[in-house]
Amino acid sequence: MIYEHANHLNKDSQQELGSFYTPKELALKMAKMLKLKSKCKVLDPCCGKGNLFVAVLETYSFISNEDLYGVDIDPEAIKFCIKKFPGGHFQVGNCLEDNITDDDFWKKNSMDKYSPTFKNTFGRIK
Repeated sequence: MIYEHANHLNKDSQQELGSFYTPKELALKMAKMLKLKSKCKVLDPCCGKGNLFVAVLETYSFISNEDLYGVDIDPEAIKFCIKKFPGGHFQVGNCLEDNITDDDFWKKNSMDKYSPTFKNTFGRIK
């Protein structure tokens, strides 16, 4: 999969936003720790450029882009994920302040302006 677009933000922007990207090796370990047995929704509340999603897709053949739900405070990171994972669900938001498991969050923060094919098909995570 794709890990080569590691720095879409310069170092100053990353520090200002508090963005720290998960290295590939750590993302793969984290994905294996999930021990997924069947198709499910995968939510990363601070998805950045999607390294955890790449690792999940590499580790579990039954997970597809449509199962990915990502939130990040950086609109550029979200635009990057929309391009990297077509069919996935991505929103700008703050996981410490927003209720990211609520359907209304996904409707209010629609990324239609970045992706004309985005659909609000999020179901509540339980």
